[in-house]
Amino acid sequence: MAHLLGAEGISLSFPTKDVFDDVTVGIDEGARIGVVGRNGDGKSTLLRILAGRQQPDSGRVTVRGGTRIGMLDQSDRLPEDETVHHAVVGDRAEHEWAGDAKVRDVVRGLLGDLPWDTRIGDLGQLPSA
Repeated sequence: MAHLLGAEGISLSFPTKDVFDDVTVGIDEGARIGVVGRNGDGKSTLLRILAGRQQPDSGRVTVRGGTRIGMLDQSDRLPEDETVHHAVVGDRAEHEWAGDAKVRDVVRGLLGDLPWDTRIGDLGQLPSA
């Protein structure tokens, strides 16, 4: 299998903690991996380094040409004046998103108790159930 992504001897430290010291990892085409560790052990930091969003103090990351890396953040950064409705379905007409059973299930299951016209910035002020 072809090598897609790797890190050689990466190290990263913060003023009060050494996050990595001489870590080497490789990911080959077709590999399925998991990153497991306690909170604060550096899992997300490692992924940010592999994705090129953060630079290590030392070492290097290699990516095979033509390889695209995507990463979802742990939290969304949405404009505070955007509504729940727009954040979820954007500008799609109701008949477009409501006609998709999977979208309806997600909206009902995760957002069923939120008013669609609530501003993102006001979500923390809603009464809890």
